Amino acid sequence: MHAGLLPVNPQHHGSLFFWHFEKKYPSDKLRTVIWLNGGPGCSSLIGAWMAIGPFSFQDENTMIENDGSWHLYTNLLFVDQLSKYHFQVIREKS
Repeated sequence: MHAGLLPVNPQHHGSLFFWHFEKKYPSDKLRTVIWLNGGPGCSSLIGAWMAIGPFSFQDENTMIENDGSWHLYTNLLFVDQLSKYHFQVIREKS
């Protein structure tokens, strides 16, 4: 698992937040699901935490493993869409 910022607009110093989970079980096939929630205004992390990601919230302070996570058999890449409300960084108006 790793996360970071992807540069998308050098002119405006923009970047998108991503979170990548490697598949749990090895296989010969290289598969990656790229998850983009509908939006703007709807973070892809909602899909990571509430739907197909390896962890979900049990309550506001506790995360548990998601037995139905898609990362069991495929790599998952969650990318937040360009919006001022999430983890992106935009230093100038674009």
